[in-house]
Amino acid sequence: MISERFDWLVNNQCERIKSSLLIKGEEYRAGDKDVFHNFKIAGARRNITPERALDGMLLKHEVSIADIINNLDKGILPDKELLSEKIKDIINYYILLENLIIERLDGNS
Repeated sequence: MISERFDWLVNNQCERIKSSLLIKGEEYRAGDKDVFHNFKIAGARRNITPERALDGMLLKHEVSIADIINNLDKGILPDKELLSEKIKDIINYYILLENLIIERLDGNS
């Protein structure tokens, strides 16, 4: 891959990640000011930490990527848009996890 194409792909994905985090963050907090509302409520409902709740939600996306990789071994190529979406979702969850843990470290959980 030539560097110009790589640079474009990285920049494009970074913009999609940022946009998704900001837009979905607003949607997921459901009027609550806490951007981690869904993870905290899901954790409380399952009697687990918000981080464990997030990890469970992340697992769905990791399985999707594993399926894509397994399909590659069979010669089945993924749709570029689907691949990009799945990668973006995983990156978003790791960004959210980092910030959820930082909130705990700062004593604000």
